[in-house]
Amino acid sequence: MWLYVGQIRAQANLRCRQDSNGATLRGSLNEVVGRAINEYLYGSIARVVRVIDAALEWDKANPNPHLQMPQCADAHEIARTDKTKQREWTLANADDIRKGRMKSGLANEAE
Repeated sequence: MWLYVGQIRAQANLRCRQDSNGATLRGSLNEVVGRAINEYLYGSIARVVRVIDAALEWDKANPNPHLQMPQCADAHEIARTDKTKQREWTLANADDIRKGRMKSGLANEAE
């Protein structure tokens, strides 16, 4: 969940501040840490959806003290929308995700 909360917040900060150094750091974090986490999470589509929902819920209940509001409100909403789109894409492509994992030698858990 914390990876996704971090992604929402980092994306909002980057959009609001247009910080290219931050984008590079975020990309590195996603590659190094995010790949392993997502590899695990996507073993169960239901789990991914639960984790995304939890991240969105936590983010909504705990405003980011580092994000200047209201000037960054649009950037924050775009970041949340992007995470919601990830959820929707995951559900819409569940069968293809499972097939791709099998081709790559990754396990799919029973749902």
